[in-house]
Amino acid sequence: MKIFGISCSPRKGKSTKVALEVCLQAVKETAPDAETALIELAEMKINGCVACGKCMKILECSQEDDFVKMIPILSDPELQGWWSGPLSISDR
Repeated sequence: MKIFGISCSPRKGKSTKVALEVCLQAVKETAPDAETALIELAEMKINGCVACGKCMKILECSQEDDFVKMIPILSDPELQGWWSGPLSISDR
């Protein structure tokens, strides 16, 4: 099982990160074999969608920003979830 805590807060290392750390620690205590990771977006540059349509043909974005680092994580078939805001693949 993979569980990622993704902090979309613009403030690096603040309360959102701390809350996610508490949650991920609880997961590890409950399910020691679970793979967990915390990702902070605070210092990443992630632009909005420009509706170019490239992603409709291949799983790739035409924009050169930090979103490309997130595509392998967000497209992992083992992960289930609902992405909103800067991580919404459907908006990119």
